[in-house]
Amino acid sequence: MRRQLRRAFTLVEILVVISILGLLAGVLVVAIPSVFSENRDRVAQTEITLVKSSVDSFYRDLQTYPPNTFAEVARVFKSNAMMTDNNINSPAESLMFCLRTTGANGPYFNEQEVLSDGKLVNTDNDKKTQNVSNVPGEAIPFEMADPWGNPYLYLNLKQVSARSFVFQKADGSRITVEGKKLLEALEDKETGRQRAQGFALWSIGENGINEYGEGDDIASWR
Repeated sequence: MRRQLRRAFTLVEILVVISILGLLAGVLVVAIPSVFSENRDRVAQTEITLVKSSVDSFYRDLQTYPPNTFAEVARVFKSNAMMTDNNINSPAESLMFCLRTTGANGPYFNEQEVLSDGKLVNTDNDKKTQNVSNVPGEAIPFEMADPWGNPYLYLNLKQVSARSFVFQKADGSRITVEGKKLLEALEDKETGRQRAQGFALWSIGENGINEYGEGDDIASWR
């Protein structure tokens, strides 16, 4: 019976294979985080587009954009109730109270489509308040989280002027959005016109720094 000959790998061949595998591993280590980052950017842009459309629908029905404070939310829904507000994340929370309402013609988006598991967050640990907009369940001031777990920043531009607004990130640190700086960032340097009309909605992106729509921020006006 004819014996089958086998040729053993030489040390050089083994080293070549190991080197190739090492190079491939290095490429994957560099490429995979980049792919995940780009995917999160796309998710954020899609979510911003969906919320932007919902805000426009809210405006068409009530002739106002979701406000920046709970007091204004109560006025929009014609309620005399006092809503507890710690002045942190207030515009982002007011946005959710308005879009999740079951009053008027709401809700203004499909919660199963937009607010999947983990999208409603409470980074500043608010307690429940008066349910002036009839949101489903308890009236806890939630924010909508971006793909990095931080609240999407939202501001009604008619209520900004020289005010400042505090937002709390997922890690507990806080950022202050200056109304004047935001309006300056929104101004088109060539035409002098505002690049966002009525409201501004943006994510501070992967670096977790508010750059007023620049840098790695993902914004409704870009």
